[in-house]
Formats: sequence, C-alpha cells, structure tokens
Amino acid sequence: MNCEDWKAFHQDYVSGALSDGARAAVDRHLGDCQGCFGEVRLLKLVETRLRAQPEIPVPAGLVDRVMAAACPAEIKGRFGREFLRIAAAAVIVMGLGFAALQFAPFEKARPLTGTSKSFIDAARTQVEALIR
Repeated sequence: MNCEDWKAFHQDYVSGALSDGARAAVDRHLGDCQGCFGEVRLLKLVETRLRAQPEIPVPAGLVDRVMAAACPAEIKGRFGREFLRIAAAAVIVMGLGFAALQFAPFEKARPLTGTSKSFIDAARTQVEALIR
C-alpha cells in the first residue's frame, strides 16, 4: 500500500469500517509513513470532537419552510424539485472544477528550441506556400 492507496481507505479506517485484512494493510503502511500516520491522528481527533458535540434537533417545520423558500410557486412539484437538484449539482460540480483548476500544478510554457522550432518553421513555410 502507498499513500495514494491510503487516501481511498482513510475515512473507513478512522471510522472502523474496514475488514481485518484491509485494516492490517493500512496499519502496515501507517507504520512506515509518518505523513499518513499524522493524517490519521488528525482525522481521529476531528471525529472524536465531532462525536462529542451534542446533537441539535431540527426545529419542527424547518424542512417545509426551506422548501417553500427554495421553490417558488411556479416551479413547485416534481419538475421543480428535480430542476433544483440538478442546478445544485451543477453548481457543486462547477465549484469543484474551479477549485481544482486553482490548485492544479501547471507547467509554464517553455520557449521553442531546436527541433520543435525547426518543425514549426517548416510547417509554417508549407502552409504559407499553400496559401499563395
């Protein structure tokens, strides 16, 4: 198991939902990798603190009030709710895409040199000859 494999299992590992074999494989990786081990400690701390928080009851009628505010009369019904779900999913996907682009490592363009430059010059010459 490597760090990328670990990321696929980390939530199930912390919550105790892994099989014995998978847990043993993760444990072996964590014994060798301080970075992932630190991540486990952090995830366990977050989970412990979240579980320690009191459960907050949902006020009566909240769902109806939210739906009434989110669904004006003209788009209520099955079509309206389906439209809102699709719109919400589209907004989430666009947001995730934007975030991925913001943090994605991009290589800077390198100036053309040597073979690449001569290839492009030759192609340009051929295109110009066709245009004339």
